[in-house]
Amino acid sequence: MNKEEFLKFLESLHSRGSSLGLERVEKAALFLGNPQFAYKTVHVAGTNGKGSTAAMLESMLIVSGKKTGLLTSPHLKEFNERIRVDWKPAPYEELARIAERIKQVDEQHSINLTYFEFVSLLAFQYFKEQGVEYAVVEVGLGGRLDATNIVKPEIAIITPIDFDHMHALGNRIEKIAFEKAGIIKTGCKVVISPQKEEALKVITQVAKIKGAELFPSADYVSQDFINFDSSNRMEFEAFIGEEKFENLKIPLIGWHQVENACTALAAARLLGVLEKDIRKGLLNVKWSARTEIVERKPLTIVDSAHNPHGINALVKMLSQLFPGKKVFLVFGLSYDWKIEPTIKLLAPLAEKAFVSKAKFKSVDSKKISEEFKKHGVGTELFSTPEKAFEEAKKQAGERGIVVATGSIYFIGEML
Repeated sequence: MNKEEFLKFLESLHSRGSSLGLERVEKAALFLGNPQFAYKTVHVAGTNGKGSTAAMLESMLIVSGKKTGLLTSPHLKEFNERIRVDWKPAPYEELARIAERIKQVDEQHSINLTYFEFVSLLAFQYFKEQGVEYAVVEVGLGGRLDATNIVKPEIAIITPIDFDHMHALGNRIEKIAFEKAGIIKTGCKVVISPQKEEALKVITQVAKIKGAELFPSADYVSQDFINFDSSNRMEFEAFIGEEKFENLKIPLIGWHQVENACTALAAARLLGVLEKDIRKGLLNVKWSARTEIVERKPLTIVDSAHNPHGINALVKMLSQLFPGKKVFLVFGLSYDWKIEPTIKLLAPLAEKAFVSKAKFKSVDSKKISEEFKKHGVGTELFSTPEKAFEEAKKQAGERGIVVATGSIYFIGEML
């Protein structure tokens, strides 16, 4: 397979649907020699902040000299962004070669792997062949029955839990927390971000049953003491017990990214990463479209916040760091259920909304526009995310802020 054939084959797997469960992926992994056991793994579940936390831990491990793989989903622009080693996306020729082998196993044993199961196995096999020492693996959906849950982690990380994928995980925080806590394995260490009381109770119960030790994320002083420096980085102090880390910096802005950094920091310390490597790793994290400043005139922020919890974090960040600024929104969503609560949160900050949709899984722009209008926000509709983005920048001038947010598919196409 060449790159085009490989990508076309992967797309064809969507026709098999998306069925949660481990039976198929475990069977295929067995025939591949269980590549997921060839290295140490950190498994990351949660509602928001999974990717940012995983990327920060990846960066700290790389800086400390550990060859590190990262599996995340979905991708922004190119599929191979999902699977990288030491920050470098996997070459398509390597992925295509491994895909041929997995395809052969799948067909020979009539397994019928789904898209995400196939992708997870691609990553696990690639990491094995690359000789990684650590793999940081982000859960795709939920945790307990997610295809990535065939790993045996050294550390399980659970970022803040909120309502997400309720069609598959349930409509109560306790149920969602139970699914996400399913990544906790017997005897592993568990790092948890600050959680809602209902979620924390469930995580604690699951950890107790599995004999897994719980560790809180590092603490930071308070939002009042977080600085936004001249280089557009967040500066903060963090504590793990009596251990103090002063003047830490991250290139991702917002208090929620500080929270993610503290979770990654706690995991890094459990893995023995030194303070100097923690500091350098956080400063050099590579993670696009997560509260990322992409232009200065006008100030332009791109953030793939796609659910109410993520949007709430974005709104808090904008209110804290840019009070009184006029916000020109570039916006598009996937999945209907997110429209009302998401727009209700964004509307008070929006001077105007520039609405479009991506080619994949997008909600109709008119439906989004009507929802903004209910909250008194004027809108303009565009045929592509790129056109919406260019017009927003034009109208914002030098005094306004352009904020592009919504589904990762929308943001990826815009970029």
